[in-house]
Amino acid sequence: MKPLTESNQNTVHLKHNPLFEDLTCNEFALLSNNVKYITYKKGDTINFMAGTVEYTYIVISGSVKSCEIDQEGTELIKDVWREHDFFWGLLPGVSSFHFEYAEAISDRVLICRVPSAIMKDLIKYNPRFSLRVTCELWSRYKRIENRFRSVACLKDVKTRLINFFRDWALREGVRSGNSITLKNYLTHKDIACLICSTRVTVTNILNELRQAGDLNYSKGLIEIVDIDKFNNAKIVIK
Repeated sequence: MKPLTESNQNTVHLKHNPLFEDLTCNEFALLSNNVKYITYKKGDTINFMAGTVEYTYIVISGSVKSCEIDQEGTELIKDVWREHDFFWGLLPGVSSFHFEYAEAISDRVLICRVPSAIMKDLIKYNPRFSLRVTCELWSRYKRIENRFRSVACLKDVKTRLINFFRDWALREGVRSGNSITLKNYLTHKDIACLICSTRVTVTNILNELRQAGDLNYSKGLIEIVDIDKFNNAKIVIK
């Protein structure tokens, strides 16, 4: 068997992404011939300010957190990107007081970088691809809206944390009977930032859930012992 060429490798990676299923052969060739693959280790930063060309980043494997540092130097985690997700760097010509970047949060992250001009042309000339992108952005918006609604309406941090694990389990969990297992790539600080709490509070609640037998939590894996119990947990509204 002949070894895969770089072009074939590009095709294999992109073919597995549902986002590009509706591209024509010519459009797919245009995309695959203009991408660059970059590997990151855990803790490596994707600095959007490093270059002047606007890029779209596609996560091939691993997980990435999208962050922003405000004027006071506080880090805000805006979202977590996983396999098949895409995200953009700063738009050219748009000034901001904030510093935006992405950080690899799994041991190895493979990113596909494509000039956003290519993505814009595909969106412009392929209505089905444009619809896929729109649906993904709408789904992302609703997810973020739900997260902020949880922060605004749920009274106690424990309820917000349980709600966070529910959503995480729905997106990535592997179910076996009533238990759901998640690959753990978020630190206590990351989770605290995503639910607007503190690392100490999150750590204390996780220990409480573990001692109650509701959660098995380790550095690599999280097991929700009984997802039905989580789903039926009382939601405390302000």
